[in-house]
Amino acid sequence: MKVREFVENLSKLTPSKTSLSKLGYENFEVDDKINSYKLFPKRSFLSNNVIKSEVIDLIECFDCSKLQIGILEFWHTCKQSENYVYFGTADGDILGVNKHTLEVQIIDYLAPNWVVFNCASNGSYFLDALIACVELYSKRIQNLTLAEDNQITYEYVLLSSKKAGGEKYIDFYKVLLGYDL
Repeated sequence: MKVREFVENLSKLTPSKTSLSKLGYENFEVDDKINSYKLFPKRSFLSNNVIKSEVIDLIECFDCSKLQIGILEFWHTCKQSENYVYFGTADGDILGVNKHTLEVQIIDYLAPNWVVFNCASNGSYFLDALIACVELYSKRIQNLTLAEDNQITYEYVLLSSKKAGGEKYIDFYKVLLGYDL
């Protein structure tokens, strides 16, 4: 999935104020939640990344600092190490693109050579898989019973992992979507 397509699809999945209010969100929380689905272009950016990845392009071209998808939080700018371009966090660990394989991975915060989860075979597939996840989250906001429906959750786990590049990524999407064994 290309960056613009991701931004457009994410915006289309924005929940309504009414549906968020029914969940018990306060007015200021409703506005914050809705704004997290809308990514605005940065006024200017300087790319110093040595890799080509759609998810890195997203972070460089759009303000993603309010974007949160499940346990994933995105940064305003990317950071680099010898082996990774980092662009966010996942429940305290670091979300990044491996410079050698171009895989999107979650790296242990305290042990930067330890891969906690493989998330997608590349940045484009990762964006595609994330839209499937946001689609499920949006459906859950509309229909609260879906949050406890393990069958539909598993269907989205399979769909997301397929979009991410295959079975190698299934464990990550189980965690991201809250699939209970």
